Amino acid sequence: MVIGDETSLGTALSIKAETEKHDRNFASIFELDDHEVLRELKLYGSHTTKNTAHKLTEQLDTLIKEGTIDPTATAFYITGNGATLQAVRQRLKQSGVANNQIVAQTYWIAGKKGL
Repeated sequence: MVIGDETSLGTALSIKAETEKHDRNFASIFELDDHEVLRELKLYGSHTTKNTAHKLTEQLDTLIKEGTIDPTATAFYITGNGATLQAVRQRLKQSGVANNQIVAQTYWIAGKKGL
């Protein structure tokens, strides 16, 4: 599962291609101002409005509760905003996800340069 914002779309496309090669399911949640780009890129999944980490974690909770994703058998790739990344990582740990199932890469932090 890929979780991120518009800076994560390229990573998501690469991961989606690899998961499909190995007959695995691909899932995603993105924070975007314009969710139409997901349809154009064929990255179907969930989305929330930009800069709403709490909505993103709520969607993650819903997907886990519905059984759409299994927190014990899913790899999570979190990229993009550092603050969102921290909130999602914390929620995943609360949901029983092991550290070795989480790959995280901060692409940007508000007010910081040079990441």
